[in-house]
Amino acid sequence: MGQENTARMKLKNKLRKKLFPIETQTKLEEGSEIFYNEKPIGKILISEPYPFALINLFSPDFQEFCDKELVCNHNKIRINKVNFS
Repeated sequence: MGQENTARMKLKNKLRKKLFPIETQTKLEEGSEIFYNEKPIGKILISEPYPFALINLFSPDFQEFCDKELVCNHNKIRINKVNFS
């Protein structure tokens, strides 16, 4: 088998990105990038009425920045980790 097929099979069931609600004091624009330590980690997908962002779970590792303040368009934001159980 080729390299691409083998890699795809190994990563098939791993979630690379996840949708999270975002806490912010300002209005965000859809498509705006979110940064942690000047490194892009996601994008705003929904801005109103409740902002949601698609966040990378790897590179950097999600646990590294999940409780920290992030930056989007020079505004501070936080990931709201909602427990749905």
